[in-house]
Amino acid sequence: MAGTSVEVAMSRQCGDDDIITPIGRHQARWDHDAWADLGRLRTGYRRHATVEQVRSRLGDELWNQYLKFSIVRNPWDLVVSQYHWATREGAIGRGAWNTLSRFWREPTRIRSNVHTVVANAARFVYGSEPVSFDFFATRLLRYYGDNGDQYFHRSGALALDFVIRFEHLESDYMALCERLGLPGTGLPSLKSKTRTAHGPYSAYYSDETRERVARAYRRHIEEFGFTFTEG
Repeated sequence: MAGTSVEVAMSRQCGDDDIITPIGRHQARWDHDAWADLGRLRTGYRRHATVEQVRSRLGDELWNQYLKFSIVRNPWDLVVSQYHWATREGAIGRGAWNTLSRFWREPTRIRSNVHTVVANAARFVYGSEPVSFDFFATRLLRYYGDNGDQYFHRSGALALDFVIRFEHLESDYMALCERLGLPGTGLPSLKSKTRTAHGPYSAYYSDETRERVARAYRRHIEEFGFTFTEG
């Protein structure tokens, strides 16, 4: 995926005192390019940390000095990518476990949670039927969340100084490197084999699932001007 590709590329420019959260390891069945995880554990830092967690850890002085950037992707395209990642080979059972773990965090949603956990377990673990995109978008999407806390302050204001748009990944990454004074070495292609069908994302959607994604990612759509494109 784009985030892993950028993390690996940027980590090659880091020194011994820089913070690099561990990314994982190369897997030939998912990664087109070989890579080495240069991550180094630092107490208090983790992958997918929220804006407020990073700011609290760094302190306001460093936070204000640093350039903050991230990657944004059209939410309707993003959810299709999430679907393929969740249902990839080797992910059997993980979806059910992830849903179950979130069940305990949302005990007030007993009825919908029980239905989702049981149905997800049957589909993922027992293979009673494939996980359809409609099922993913209507029942599992909320367990992924919109990751808004990785882009926005609690006030709702955008926390980023620079945005890499997925549809302009290479050119925006090169622009970022130029802004930072770093050599633009190009991006590796990582976690990119899970989505084997590369047709238009619109083909996955019904009116209902399209609207569900629109509601879930309202902030992203408003801030970055994303639209649903047919074809």
